Amino acid sequence: MSLWTKIKASFASSETIIWARIQMVVGSVWIALQATDLAPVLSSKWLTCWLIFSGAVTEFVRRIGSEIVDGQLVPKAPAAPAPPAPPAPPAPPLPPAS
Repeated sequence: MSLWTKIKASFASSETIIWARIQMVVGSVWIALQATDLAPVLSSKWLTCWLIFSGAVTEFVRRIGSEIVDGQLVPKAPAAPAPPAPPAPPAPPLPPAS
């Protein structure tokens, strides 16, 4: 199992939930930097860039798990399991021993 599969499994296989957690961490760091008087490092330009980037990524990860049906964005249905393989044909009989 790949690392990305393990990470997704811990977040209920939802990229949207992972992205929400990343946004929460970035917001917490941003607040901590402002509280420690590092405000000159954090210009409003960077907040604007983050908001634009965040909005674009949020829309992208929302659409990964969705599809458009009749003009509406709905969650993708889980893929149906593959049908079982047909049984193997019987082995041919062995020739009689001489």
